[in-house]
Amino acid sequence: MTHKHMMMLMMLIIIIFITIITLMTYLCGTSAENPCQVSVSGPELIQSGETVHLQCSISAACEDRPEWAWSESAQLPSSSYSQDGKTANLSFPALWSHDGVTFTCSPSGSKDACVSRSIKLTVRYAPKGVSVWTGKASDSVREGERIGFTCKVQSSNPPASYSWYKDWSQLGCTDRELNLTDIKLQDTGNYYCRATNPVGYKESPHVQITVHYGPRDTRIVASEGGVKVGRSLTLTCHAEALPEPNRYTWFHALPLTGGWTEVPAPSNRPSDRRALNWEQIRVSDAGEYMCQAANEISAKNSTSHRVDVLCECCLRHPTACPVITEGDWGGGLRRNPEREAKGKQGE
Repeated sequence: MTHKHMMMLMMLIIIIFITIITLMTYLCGTSAENPCQVSVSGPELIQSGETVHLQCSISAACEDRPEWAWSESAQLPSSSYSQDGKTANLSFPALWSHDGVTFTCSPSGSKDACVSRSIKLTVRYAPKGVSVWTGKASDSVREGERIGFTCKVQSSNPPASYSWYKDWSQLGCTDRELNLTDIKLQDTGNYYCRATNPVGYKESPHVQITVHYGPRDTRIVASEGGVKVGRSLTLTCHAEALPEPNRYTWFHALPLTGGWTEVPAPSNRPSDRRALNWEQIRVSDAGEYMCQAANEISAKNSTSHRVDVLCECCLRHPTACPVITEGDWGGGLRRNPEREAKGKQGE
């Protein structure tokens, strides 16, 4: 719209306003033509919680006493009257819901608009109905994703300003919206906004943000160190993740081969395979082991863990053991120089 059109619109509004005033004066007439006159007084601006005092007076020519009415459906508080019944006083505590309500006074039973006067009340109040909207489930935010918060205010007079908090510590954002990009684990916490105006403030309910992440710090913990042939051994795969890992995969490598092969899942073990168990370990079970922990987000391998298997016969009867080659040492058998020396002397 051009400046010329704006000026023409303003002139049209002024002409309409003057026409209405002139028409009302013509229809209602002067005090000489209509001796019943009504006047009202009271605050047009008040703060919530303060007491509103409205007064309506009518001239002696009016036959009935004055009566207050308002634009709300609820019942209006009772008025108190002067001794001559020509003045009606209305008092009540200002509520935020009274903002914008029009109070009208006229002689009781009169439907003549010319003998009624009105006051429109403006109430200043603290923000009401403050809430946080996220647009997505806050309990399923993954690391690296983005989430936005919007501070919603049902009503506020005057308009509210905004501030944001995480775990009761104020954040730097003062906009209506708070955006978190590239979510990190440390972003987990309780978020809420505060809406403030000169009258007061209101805080929203807290929104819990839980950041989900893939496995990290994956490692293998053994039930014991070197183990003898025929003894039991348990390797357990540990990892930090949210949600917790629901799938584990084990790999085995012989040092001489250098290649990793997946350890088959035994039919009588749980499918998650967090633990790798041997009831009777063999020499061929020696070597390097690695586990992989996975959840719905990602997977992470552990560092390798060496399992050494020691021959029982070599401990008790060194000379009765078969000759052990360098390949057997590489396969995970633990070398014992002292026992080797005794074996050679026995020969």
